[in-house]
Amino acid sequence: MTTSSKPTPSSLTRRQILTMMGIGGGTAAAAGYGLLSPRKQGDLSSFPAQGPGISNPRVASVAEPIIASGDVGNRLLVVIELRGGNDGLATVIPDSGRLRDLRPNLVGANDTQPVPFVEGTGLHPGLAPLRDRGLAVIEGIGTSNPDGSHFEMETRWWEGDGSGQAGLRTGFLGRLCDHLDVEAPITGLSLGAGDTPFLLAERATTVGLPDPWAGWFLNEPDPWYQNLRRGLERLGDNTTGEPARFAAARAGIENTLAFGEVLGSLDDEEDRGFPETQLGYQLQLAGGLLDSDFGVRILHVPFGGFDTHDGQMYSHDDLMTDLGSSMAALQDDLATRGLAERTLIMTTSEFGRRPEENGSGTDHGTAGPALVCGPVVPGVHGDAPDLSGLDADGNLIATTMVEEYYATIAEGWLGIPAASVLAKGAPQASFSADLFTT
Repeated sequence: MTTSSKPTPSSLTRRQILTMMGIGGGTAAAAGYGLLSPRKQGDLSSFPAQGPGISNPRVASVAEPIIASGDVGNRLLVVIELRGGNDGLATVIPDSGRLRDLRPNLVGANDTQPVPFVEGTGLHPGLAPLRDRGLAVIEGIGTSNPDGSHFEMETRWWEGDGSGQAGLRTGFLGRLCDHLDVEAPITGLSLGAGDTPFLLAERATTVGLPDPWAGWFLNEPDPWYQNLRRGLERLGDNTTGEPARFAAARAGIENTLAFGEVLGSLDDEEDRGFPETQLGYQLQLAGGLLDSDFGVRILHVPFGGFDTHDGQMYSHDDLMTDLGSSMAALQDDLATRGLAERTLIMTTSEFGRRPEENGSGTDHGTAGPALVCGPVVPGVHGDAPDLSGLDADGNLIATTMVEEYYATIAEGWLGIPAASVLAKGAPQASFSADLFTT
């Protein structure tokens, strides 16, 4: 990834000031393994091809779909990054004898069944809460020249450059924030990834918390910390006629203290039905931040543990259960806060896993599905890769390019022209007109 040189004092941005103050410190965390309890992978041999209430074979109906806010200018975006490479074939599961042949140990007869979704396709049971609230699946997202490296593919997704050749200097979410910026204290925020390149922007204030508790000292009642805040408040006072670099530093201090007050108020919120997991806590915090007056429009939440080279039958089940229950709780929380029609929740992952198992796990692959919740038409959008038409390396061939997925989110949801945030102005995906409710 191309990075800019170290800024001089006269070129410091508000984002950089906040970072230097400690709110945005830290680095992107590597994908890791969770401590997971054993569960069994779903059997594909007998689940119904079509679930109750499904009339169109590729569209799953819900009783009350969320209708998108007509005011594009107030829409919000939550991005959950499934770090390590999520196994799409164990997430959105085709009823396929070919898959059973490729995965005799991972797809076996047991008492846990995929839940029906659309004709010929089921969902991991952990995602049942999302299906019941209206889930859109975008199939086969990847690139025409995939790479098996976590670092390479993460960078491509962060930059919004599927080829890895565009030489972009900012992150895709950061460029969205540049367009959404209205001089809010913070336009884009990452909860748990540190200063992620995903949110690297030119103009907007984007902040990365190393973990959700990084701003604890801003609300600590101990007298030492109270004196520290009083000193920072004095440093943040505006002084007429001072050089711009000092004004920027004072504004950064002022915004940092204000953000600390927001975090402090959210710590006191009552139980809102989220799982007692790291992801559950992060998404509860996300709902509160979106409901605050701090101006956050884009929230990024990393969720690691998806590099399932072994023990996948157990670990992926726990990850899906956590993801499904936490995202569903966020949807319910947003509805309670009156934000459901304004907020889109989407997932990314640097790549999928190989179709063929390797012992008790799967190795790095290529294409995979994305999950999208909120004001969307539930069901499957796009074409699933052909399990009988793998590439020369035995991997899935992408049917939707990374840039098409991003262009659809930028233009279709946020009203931002793709040409202004993606190299070569990637077109929206062919299904984009049918993805969002109106």
